[in-house]
Formats: sequence, structure tokens, C-alpha cells
Amino acid sequence: MKKWFVFTGPESSGKTTLAERLSADLNLPLVPEFARQYLENKGGKYTLEEIDYIAQKQRELESEAHGDSVICDTDLLTIYIWKKEVFHVDDPSLLSFLNSPVRHYILCEPNIPWVPDPLRENQWDRERLFNLHLTILRQLNAEYSILDAKSFDDRYLQANSLLQSIF
Repeated sequence: MKKWFVFTGPESSGKTTLAERLSADLNLPLVPEFARQYLENKGGKYTLEEIDYIAQKQRELESEAHGDSVICDTDLLTIYIWKKEVFHVDDPSLLSFLNSPVRHYILCEPNIPWVPDPLRENQWDRERLFNLHLTILRQLNAEYSILDAKSFDDRYLQANSLLQSIF
């Protein structure tokens, strides 16, 4: 059975850097965040309809992933929260896709420094968004771990140790 390791959490909490580095170091396939690729090409502007398109494309990227274990730089949980926060639309169909016993969520606490990026929107709201992620993961009875180290190097070691222990 395939095991998914999904990095999730608020913006600028190290998800992409950790996912990319661990994918390379552990020789595991990486499912990138489609939203970033898409929005970089659009200058960061988006509509509600585009959120649905992004969700569809993220699902497609996941379905194309091969291997017994896969690392995801976010997944539909992030898209669910994004849709709810920006457009005030609760889309439970996104959550029903996530409630899988083979996903292990790695929730990144926003206790590392903010790194500016043209696509980031919530510098001052990261703690609330972290708690929203945590609440939803608990409601889903999802398997999750929290990365709370305060430096990237320590966070990397924490995540690497976590993934090694789950293998």
C-alpha cells in the first residue's frame, strides 16, 4: 500500500524546501504544489473557478506519482483551506478525498522566519492558519505529526527522523 507524506501548514513554514530536500535525500518521488506553478505564470491573481482547476490538477499530479512512498508539497487540504478563507466556500468534497489512512500529514508550525514571496498573502495570520490546519486534521482523524523546530536545519532533522521512523 502506498504511503503519502504530505507537508502542510501556513505559508512560509518550510513545506516546499523540506519536501524537495527530503525527496532528494531519501530518493522518494515528489508531488509538487501545482498552485505555485500555476500562479507564478498568472502573476498571482486567481478566481474561485481557478481554485477548482488547481484542485483538479493537484489530484492529477498525485495520481501520476509512482512508488511505495511519495512526498507531497501540500495537497487538497491546503486548497480546501484556501478556498474557505479567500472565497468563504466550504467544499467538503475536497476533505472527503483527504480522509485516507495512508496519508501522514507533516504539519509545519510557523515558528521560523517569514520569507517574502510575491505569492504569499498571510504574513500576520500564520498562527491562526496553523491552528485551522490542526483542527481539520483532528476532525478528519488524520495521521499527523507537527514539526516545531525553530531553525530550518533542526526542522529538516526532525522531519527526516520522522519519515525514517515511519518507513
